[in-house]
Order: sequence, then structure tokens, then C-alpha cells
Amino acid sequence: MVSIIIPVFNREGLLAETLDSIIRQTFSDWECILVDDGSQDRSLEVLHNFAGKEARFKVYERPESWPKGAPSCRNFGFLKASGTYIQFFDSDDIMLPEMLAEKVSFIQENKGNDFVVSKMAEFITPDEWSPPNYQCISRNTVEDFLKYRIYFLTPGPLFRKSYLDKQSKLFDDQLNKHQEWEFYSRLLLQGCQYKLLDKVHCLRRIHDDSIKSIFSTSQEVEAKNLKLKALTRLNRNTGNNYRGLMIKLFWKDYIRSSFLFLKYRKFKYFQTLNESLMSFLR
Repeated sequence: MVSIIIPVFNREGLLAETLDSIIRQTFSDWECILVDDGSQDRSLEVLHNFAGKEARFKVYERPESWPKGAPSCRNFGFLKASGTYIQFFDSDDIMLPEMLAEKVSFIQENKGNDFVVSKMAEFITPDEWSPPNYQCISRNTVEDFLKYRIYFLTPGPLFRKSYLDKQSKLFDDQLNKHQEWEFYSRLLLQGCQYKLLDKVHCLRRIHDDSIKSIFSTSQEVEAKNLKLKALTRLNRNTGNNYRGLMIKLFWKDYIRSSFLFLKYRKFKYFQTLNESLMSFLR
């Protein structure tokens, strides 16, 4: 009933804990599609070991013809999925035991919704985590999501596969940051319907190699540059159908980024900044 899709890259030491949390689900009607992104450690061996013991794990390697990165692996995994529902997940996070059971029950109760959303908490050890401090819905959901006032993380949504099948594009494989934000923003702009199950269902691991850790310690300049790139891709992927709103958001970030680049004398970023500007003016 549920296809769990996980991209994997160099997670040899963390995979077992993640996959064990899936095996411990109280809901048993799932398949887990694991797409290795060219790992250079023993990750692929770990995946095959789990698949050898549990047939619900299905291991693939990203085709060489597909771009490298988690977005590409998720898109490839989706093509292999056969479940009624789609659950994207990350290779270093933990599912709480009732996650799938409660989300499946909730989406079945809310038939008019394209997906349902629950929350994540952050952890260093699975026994030490605190409730999340973020919102997934508001009175102005689309605008607040675009402005990062509310959000849901990668494994937050449980989608109806029939809804995703209708999308011309899933994750943008040109983005290595904000790809979930760009994809979920696209769905919200198109008028998708979703409902919040206000519970913590999974734990987000914070460690030196996690995406959050890598980008939270990056220079502020690079973070601004990546945010503008995601906004530019969102504008392109929506076919300029929301031009007024996109330009409003773009100019605000463009001005802030310009001042920041000047302040830190990061002149090389102005090329990317101006490329983004030209994309919006076309």
C-alpha cells in the first residue's frame, strides 16, 4: 500500500538504524525503494544485506544517464514505486513505529486531500528529542510557505500516488538545496489540497554530515545564492504562471543579496545574481 523512497549516498554507518525503524513499523504493507547515488563506502553492501533478509526492501543504483543527487534518485525511485501512497524519506532519519499506520489511516479518512502532512523532530540520539517548533499550515498557506514562514520537511507528506502521477515534473534535479521547498511550493501554487496530522512521526538526525548541518555552517552569502536559485527554478518550472508573485519575492531577495554580496565583497556571486534576474525578466 505504501512505497517508501529513499536516496542513499555514503551512509554506511547510519543506514541500519534507519532501515530498522522501517522494519519496526506497526503497518506492514509497504515496500522500501532504496536508490544508491554512487556511494563510495559500504552503503550498497548494507542495502543488499537488508534486502537479502527482507524482501520488502528493493535496491537500485541510479543510472549513469541520470544526474547525480537526491532529487534525481527520488524521481527514479518513483518510477519503480507500485504503492497506492508515496512516502519520501531520508537515509539518516528515523521513523517512529506508528508513522505509516497513522498517516495511512488519516489519508483514508480525508479522501478529498492529495496528501497529508505530519511533523519531524530533531535528534542526536533517538531517546533525546524535543517537540518541533514550526507550523505546516496557516490562513495564507501559499504565501507563507513561499516566504518560509511555514514549511514541511522531506518526509512530512504522505502522497496519493495517483496525484503525483499527474505531475509533469517531480523534484528538480538541478537543485542541491531547497529542492523540497521548490517542489512543494509548485504543488501549493497549483492548488493542491492537504491536511495536517499534528503529530511527530519521525526524527531528523543532526550530525556533521547531514544536509542541515552542512548548510547551516555555510557562509550566509552562499545560502542567499542557493535560495535565489531555487526561486528562479520555481519560476521556470511553473511556466511563469505566477509572474507577479514571483517577481515580488525575487526583488526582495535580490536587493538583500546584493547588499550582502557587496558587504562581504563576494563579487563572483553577482554573475549568478544577474543570471537569475535575466531569467525573471524574460
